[in-house]
Amino acid sequence: MIRLLSEFYSFLCNPIYNYRHDNPLTNNEIIKLFLCVFFFGMLGSSIILGAVGIDEIPHAMNDMMDTMPMPMIFLVAVVVAPVVEELLFRLHLKYKPLMFLFLLISTVTTVLLITGESFGDMIDPNSVFPDLKFRAPLIPLLTLSAASLLFFTYFLSKPFRAWIDKVLTKYFGIPFYATVAIFAFVHVFNFELPPDMWYYGPLLVLPQLIIGLLLGYVRVRNSVFDSMLVHGMNNSIPIFIMIYMKYAGIEM
Repeated sequence: MIRLLSEFYSFLCNPIYNYRHDNPLTNNEIIKLFLCVFFFGMLGSSIILGAVGIDEIPHAMNDMMDTMPMPMIFLVAVVVAPVVEELLFRLHLKYKPLMFLFLLISTVTTVLLITGESFGDMIDPNSVFPDLKFRAPLIPLLTLSAASLLFFTYFLSKPFRAWIDKVLTKYFGIPFYATVAIFAFVHVFNFELPPDMWYYGPLLVLPQLIIGLLLGYVRVRNSVFDSMLVHGMNNSIPIFIMIYMKYAGIEM
């Protein structure tokens, strides 16, 4: 177990593309590592959330428990969500073209969120030229244009593609941790967080941030199918607990 944690820690300190892919984790090692990370991650997260008083903020799963049949909830949370989310957030970690595309899309989306623009606003003539006055959302448009140029250049220019691939390999930690952060961020929307408490968002998704590190590690060292299985195990534990609490009459 010490060896497994040591290798995991070493990878997190210095993420390496295709880290030890010639020596993948066995199923038994994956389960041991998952249980350790899950237990200490959930324990630490619970203590922190309880200490700041945000451990009872409503979660979308509560509504699902009231409106959806149990088999459907299990199917969505344990099967569908892991497959879809692993394909979206971790498939690219072994394919450099997808990795580059993921970074471009993430950058454009981040700029749009920060500036408050949407793709619809950017292409709406009334928002660009209202009363013939130039009011284009300059920063989002420039970002989108630059991303589009880089995208086409990557696939049309072999020297540029070779250079980008070399950069992605050398600085693999950037796409790896960007993936972890974005994966955690999207789970903020599962909570009914009041707007004036937005700064608690990172704490609420601390469990997703921690498990995201493990999922990325398993995907890089093994395969996306193994990360799907770990993701499914991670989701199944709280689902089983919530099902038990519901039928036992324990208020959630």
